[in-house]
This record gives sequence, C-alpha cells and structure tokens, in this order.
Amino acid sequence: MNKPMMNCLGETTNAGDKYFMLANTGTAMRLMFYDLPVVIDLAGAEFASETLPVIYSHWPDEPLGATQWRRVLAAGETYAVKDKTFTGPAIIAEWKFTNSQEMAAGVKENLDNGFPFQVSVGALPVEMEDIEAGATVEVNGQTFQGPLKIARKSLVKELSVVVFGADRFTSTMKAREIKGVDEMSKTTQIPNASDTQTQQQSTPPAPPMNASQTQTPPTEPKEKEKEKLPDMHAMQEQMRILSIETIASSIAAAGTVGEIEFEGGVMFRSIEAAENYAKKTPSVTADAFKKAMLEASRKRPVGPVAPGLHVTDNEITAAAMECAILKSVAADAHIPVTATATKDGREKYGLEAWFDQKTLEASDRPQLRNPSLGMIYATLIKQVFGFNEFANTRNEEFWVRASDAYNHARVAGYGLQAAAGSPISLDVVWLNVARKILLASSQGIPTTYQHWCKVINVSDFKPTTLYTVDIDGTLAPIGNNGVMEHGRMGDSTFTVQTRTFGKIYGITRVERINDDINAYLSKFVTIGQTVPKTVEQLAYYVLLKGINTYFTAGKGNKITGADSAFSQEAVKKVCEKYRDRVGFDKQPIAATPDRVIVGTQLDEIATKLYTYEMPVMAYQTGNNGEIRYQAMNNEVKGRLRPIVSPYLSNTAIKQTIFSEESKTFPNQSQTQYFVNCDPNSSEGSAFYIPCLHGNINPHVEAYDFGAGMLGTGVQVYADFNVVPGKTELMTLVTGAN
Repeated sequence: MNKPMMNCLGETTNAGDKYFMLANTGTAMRLMFYDLPVVIDLAGAEFASETLPVIYSHWPDEPLGATQWRRVLAAGETYAVKDKTFTGPAIIAEWKFTNSQEMAAGVKENLDNGFPFQVSVGALPVEMEDIEAGATVEVNGQTFQGPLKIARKSLVKELSVVVFGADRFTSTMKAREIKGVDEMSKTTQIPNASDTQTQQQSTPPAPPMNASQTQTPPTEPKEKEKEKLPDMHAMQEQMRILSIETIASSIAAAGTVGEIEFEGGVMFRSIEAAENYAKKTPSVTADAFKKAMLEASRKRPVGPVAPGLHVTDNEITAAAMECAILKSVAADAHIPVTATATKDGREKYGLEAWFDQKTLEASDRPQLRNPSLGMIYATLIKQVFGFNEFANTRNEEFWVRASDAYNHARVAGYGLQAAAGSPISLDVVWLNVARKILLASSQGIPTTYQHWCKVINVSDFKPTTLYTVDIDGTLAPIGNNGVMEHGRMGDSTFTVQTRTFGKIYGITRVERINDDINAYLSKFVTIGQTVPKTVEQLAYYVLLKGINTYFTAGKGNKITGADSAFSQEAVKKVCEKYRDRVGFDKQPIAATPDRVIVGTQLDEIATKLYTYEMPVMAYQTGNNGEIRYQAMNNEVKGRLRPIVSPYLSNTAIKQTIFSEESKTFPNQSQTQYFVNCDPNSSEGSAFYIPCLHGNINPHVEAYDFGAGMLGTGVQVYADFNVVPGKTELMTLVTGAN
C-alpha cells in the first residue's frame, strides 16, 4: 500500500504516482568546471545500477525516489514496449517518489501543479575526447563543430530533478499526463537476468527497432487500433508551452509590465497577449519568452521588479557578476579599464582585456551595482533552491542558508551533471576575481629586480643545471691542404631551483555578518602586492647575503679603496676595468656595463652623472672655511643608468621571508654600489630568477575552510626563486676602504 505524503499545505497526496522522465537528449551542454561544451555520447553511456536514485539538484542528502525502469537509447535506436515505441537519442526512465519528507513533498506538489522541472544526469566521465576548433564530429545522430568535449564513455549514477538543466529539452511529469505513457507504465517489464538482449549495462538496452518492425504480442488481435505515444518533439513542445505559462504567471503576479518585444519586432502590451502568441509560435523558445518578459518587467510603469527574478536572467552570467565585483574594487586594485600589458609581457589585463562589450554593459545592471556579499549569496540561494526570501542578509539564518546553497552547488559540480541550479559557480567567480585582482595589484608595485636579474623558465621544482657555453671566439686560416683546426669550448655551469611562496585567505564570520565585500577583496589587493614585494626582497637578500662569495678580488669583480667612492672618476675607472675583462678565449667579453645599482643615499649623484651635462659636483674649501662649488664637464653622461633600492643601505629594513633566519638584512652599506650589464646579454646574467613555466605572476586556487567560512577561502602563491649565475658579470664597488 502506498504511503500517504503531505504537501506543504498539509494535504494528503498519493506517493505512488508514477512519473515519466526525459533525462538527456544527446545535445551539447555547458557544464560547471568545463571550459568547453560537453556532449554525452549516449552510445557509450552505462548505468551504475539497475535501479537509479532520483534526487533533487544532485544533492545526495535530498533524495526523491527511484527509477522503475530506465533506458539509454542511441541515435536512431528504438525500444518497443507492447505497442509503444521510444526513439533515441535519449535517456528515458519512469520513477516514483519514495521519500515522504517535507522537501520531497514540496517537489511533488510543484510537479503535480505543472511546474516545468527539467532533468539532469549525474554521470562520471570514463573516457573524454577533445574536438579541436573548426573540426566536426557526429555524435548521437547530430553533427557538432569544435571546440567541444565528447564523453565517449560515461557512468550514469543518478538522475536529478532540477529547475534549470544543462540540457534544456529535458522534462519530467506525471506519466498519466502524457498520452499513452500511463498505459505503458502498467505493462512495462524490467528485463531479468535471462534477457540477454537487455541485461548488460554496457550494451544497448534493447535491440534496434523502428516503428515498422514493432511486434504485436500474439495474445492481442492484430486488428486492434494501436495508441501512438507522442514523439520526443511533441513532448518538448508540451514542455515549452508549460514553461511559457509558468513564466507568464510569475511575471503577472508581480504587476503590470511595459511593452513586450520579441525578436523580429513583434510587440504586445499585455502579458496575456504575449503568452498566447508565444504558445502558438514554435520559434519562440521558453528562454526567449523569459528574456522578453524580464526586459518588459524592467520597464513596468509602476512597482518594483519581481523579487529575485533578475538573478535568473540569462544575460546576468557569471562573467557579468565577476565584472561587477571587479568594477567595485577597480580603483583600490589598480585595475585599468583598457587592455594593458603586464610587466613581463606575458599577458594583458584590464576590464576590456578580460570582458567583451556585452558583459561590460550587463555588469552595469542596477542589481549588480555596488555588489555585496549578501547580494552574491542571495543570487546563489535563488539559483540553487529557487527562492529568495531573505530581506536581511546580515542575519545568521541567511548565512546558514547561504552555506547550504554553497555546499550544495559544489557537490552538484562534480562529474558531468548539469549543475542545475548553479549556472553561477561561486568557486569559479571568486577564483577569477581573485586572480584578476592579484594580477592587477601586482603590476602597480615598482620593482627593480628585472633590471639586473634574468627571469627564466623551468619545468619543475627539481634542481636544474644551466650552461653558458664559452668558445675560442676567432677562426683560424685554412691552409692549402684544406685542414681546419679544432676549436676549444668550455662550459660555465650553475644550478637553479624554484620554490613556492604563498599564503591563505578567506571570508571570516565578521566580514560576512557585516556584509563587507570590500574588506574581503582588499585582502586580494594586499596579497597581490606582496608577490612582487617578495621577489624584490628576495633578490636583494640573496645578493647581499652572498656578497663575499660572489665578489672577490680574485674574480676581478670587486673594487675597494677610498678612490672607489661614487664619482665621475670612479665610474670611469670601474667601466674601464669592466671592459678590460677577457673571456675563455682571452678575448673581450661580449657585455657592456650600462647600469648601476645604488642605495638611496647615492640616488642623487648617480642621477646627476647619468643625466646632467654640467653637474655641480666638486667643491673646494676656501681660506676661511667656506665651501666653493664647481660645475664639472660630465664625461660619463648616459653611461650608467641608476637602479635605486633602499635594500642596499637602509638598516631599518628587516628580512621577513625566512622565519628561521636572522631578521637583520645582511651586508648593507650607504657607500657600496654594483655595476652591471644587461641581464639578457649573450654572456649570461649575474643572477637568475627561475619561475615555474616562466610565470612570475601570482596564482590562486580554492581552499576549503568549511561551512563556517562558506568555503570561499583562497590560497595565493607564486613559484620562483633567486639564484646566483655568472656573478663575474657584476662588479661590487665598496666606495670605501
């Protein structure tokens, strides 16, 4: 005997009602966590069990019922049950409710009242195939053009009743409401183990048959008139009309609207007239009808927009929400409007680099201006649970519900399921927002390391040996006998190894109760700035810590003495010694000194020597002790470009990277300076910065804090290191004894 169910009004309903389900039609779908459309090849789809669970929106803790039978039909394949025939491609099933709890009763009530639920399959991909852009492929009897992904083999684990499915042609409704299905459900028999044609999940569930081959059981008279089951197109048309009726009712409940305009310029002034036109016009899809009605609702003469309807507007995408969030913090994060190249030239950043014009305009919608944490999570609640009842986003009840919605959406994102109620994945939104803020804010910090260190690409974290090849750089004459001499080669080798630097950040309880999105996003701004700051500090820390190893009189790259103090004469002397160096072949090295690294105390004199024609530099002391200044003819103008850093001389700066080492910054001096060549010279570089895959920009990944923080933590890191290279290409001048 069927167990009675109670709906939300306390009325008894029939738990034994059977429902027909069209779960997938083999079309291309946009799925969470997939950057390309995905097509499930139904010919390679298998079921994980004989009876599949039917759940709500892929949420395991919200079971609805179980399938009575289920079938996978490949393209062109038919399956006959008595006088009824199904034609693929499709996943079809019949199911009934097994859960009498309030949640399931609510779903059943909505179904019985005609709510146009869709269906989503929860499947695990077993074998995926990538189709390149421009290529075509035939799957499920249809031709698709790349780029896209094909799930050649997949394991269907559950079927979900959802509000919005990735396959918009899916549906579920009472079996008796579809002509012929109720009778079919009474006569369908699930195959037993002896039925070799249908028992294996890895093979088609029934032999291929077409309508002309359908067999009539011998117990029935041949002359009996056969009842025809509507084809899939008829069912889809029925669902289109039901969806239009539901949307029209929702809009009408919110009040009047402005002019309603469909594509092609067809206009109406009433919801009823627009609804009648749409139902009679097959070319007007449910999505197109919704878009027209929502646009008209924004133009309604009086009254507010229907509560929460805007969050289901197809034009308000994850990208639009992401763009709106970035606009709210653009000034603090130094995010430019126009496309701007990063310092390393690897990519462009800025609002116009990240978003197309349509998205930029959509992000200016009133409901997305000045976004808050509450607004974002209210959107998620609406998408996952289908309602938005929270006027006060600062109460605990709202954030408990937001946490449920967030975790619900995350579970719904695994496998190939359509992430029904979550077209906007907050994980993806937060990660994209975080990375863009990090990238932009990291570009706003002035750094100097790139002017004397060479950034190089390494493929992993293992130690890597770099080689600079030295050869005898001249050729020898060839005698009459045609014999050529053998040249000599030598290698300069050194080891580089990258490492990871990073931190973890997340939304705290205080931030979410205060509904302060800027407090959260400011963390990304700050950590984005720390990435270049870390590289800069590490570069100078490595330089100064090993100063007595890298620079020695024996190498010829260390100059000391009172006459080494920064001056025109000292610059001439240092450059002369630098250019007198010879390489492996006893020939001049192919590097020219063109820059000098100085502390803040030497900034002024270094700038004058580099830019002035007649700097006032020298002075004399008169008989009475007065100081007499003298302008000098600058013979070294434009020779050494100053690179100024306080790390060389400011003793107030402390080392903050390595907690196990002394906090004192080593070997600082107000008088020392370093003369160097272009780090990209053919001779090599004095110092290298090995970066994983050559990318020194910050990375961001999700970090699960759990429900207490809504799971919206991020871990920010960068993969780099600073290591000595051909240090003889840099000269240390102490500027004193």
